[in-house]
Amino acid sequence: MKCKKCGYRLWQLPTRRCPECGADFRPSNYEFVPNSVEFSCPHCRQPYYGTGPKGHLEPIAFNCVTCGRPVTMDEMILSPAPGTSETQTEVFRLPWLDRKERGWLRAWLATARSAMLSPAQMMKGVPVESSGWEAFGFAFLNTLPPMIMAVLPIAAVMLVMTLATPQSAIPIFVPVAVAVEFAVIGVVCLVGTVVWAVATHLLLRLTGQTAGPLLRTQQAIYYSSGANLISAIPCLGYYVGWIWWIVSAILAVKEGQRVHGGRAVFTVLGPLVACALLFAGLAAAMIGLANVRTSSTPPAATPLTQAMADTRKVTQAVIRYIRRHNGRGPDHAILLVTQGDLLASDFISSDSATTLGKTPLAGTTLDYFNFARPNERTQLASRAVANLPTGTVAHRLGDYVFTCKGMNPSISDNRLWVVVQIVDPVANAGQPPRSHLICGMADGGTQMTPVAHFLADLKTQNGVRAEHGLPPLPDLRTITHTQPATSAPAEASE
Repeated sequence: MKCKKCGYRLWQLPTRRCPECGADFRPSNYEFVPNSVEFSCPHCRQPYYGTGPKGHLEPIAFNCVTCGRPVTMDEMILSPAPGTSETQTEVFRLPWLDRKERGWLRAWLATARSAMLSPAQMMKGVPVESSGWEAFGFAFLNTLPPMIMAVLPIAAVMLVMTLATPQSAIPIFVPVAVAVEFAVIGVVCLVGTVVWAVATHLLLRLTGQTAGPLLRTQQAIYYSSGANLISAIPCLGYYVGWIWWIVSAILAVKEGQRVHGGRAVFTVLGPLVACALLFAGLAAAMIGLANVRTSSTPPAATPLTQAMADTRKVTQAVIRYIRRHNGRGPDHAILLVTQGDLLASDFISSDSATTLGKTPLAGTTLDYFNFARPNERTQLASRAVANLPTGTVAHRLGDYVFTCKGMNPSISDNRLWVVVQIVDPVANAGQPPRSHLICGMADGGTQMTPVAHFLADLKTQNGVRAEHGLPPLPDLRTITHTQPATSAPAEASE
């Protein structure tokens, strides 16, 4: 028994005033473990023992059996019962409720420990009348911060790798996005905790009587969240903390509402199972809806029709670029990415062996360019343009050969090639040859050219180019990333 103002031990005192600070006290204001405290008559020192639920005398006023004088419990001289230590007289009190005396951090960790190891005992230390907001504040500390703490080391390592390694494949926004994602999950879990407590109490009321109101159920759910603190352990904790919390919540509800174990399991798990089934049902509905949409759409495109669609996309991007730049085509196709017309993956045919990692670009690869920071992308694009020889009339990027150099917006001849899809011969070495090539035309359309007729079509194309004052093209199938076309040889024969 300690002074509630200064913490001075108040045993063996005949007066009702603290010798240290002068504050008044009454034994009836304290709670003890039953039979752990000896109450002595202030007149004759006849001992009595507190047998009541709070360790108090019953009755609290009577005539002493030895001296016969009337006495009350608050007049008695108190001391621990023989063979009982001072700590054994203390009724467990939730550390979180004494955080001002203990310190916030110590009280938080001590309460979390109780939630993990002895949730039933923890609930015994929660007064029924204690604030629900205090309990919710404790749940907040065990829900949102642990999620952020769990991901911060991972995000920090990713951030260091991104900043310290220029060639890191991790964009700088990724670690930030990961931390934000976990924070959002934490907020959702915190809101879900409130719903969980209310739903659990509703089930308790539907299945029988309870020892306490909704507040008692909320106290059990919120304070048992201390077990979730283990979620702060990176990588592993996230998969264990929520399970431990559920188990602690069941034991806390059982003790707090005085219900049997089976009912506690049903009422605590019921809302969680219902939520899981709801999400599963929504997922199944979305999958079913996707299947319905798929079944109502035309069959999947063949490789040839897909190649035409891919080429049309690249072709129209080139035409838009030319119109925006007053008739100047891109000096290198990579400018279509840096200016937002295409993605790096758009240069890869859907059915070829070419990959971003196999596509050379400015001393690195298209894959590296794809994950580079914006300023580095601009530098790589400038280097790619500078690497093209003077007088380049056609160059390759991925599975496309670009022939748009020198064109202007007024040219919309549907016979004129802007770009031709010819899979990269280096990346596709050993692959079965294609039967057709896909040409993107100056009017935005596409045209299939059989490989067997390509040289004849190329001869016709050079005639069309001559009409528009454009230089002739060589056999485009010979153009690689390291060998662009700077001039056309003599007319190819079939």
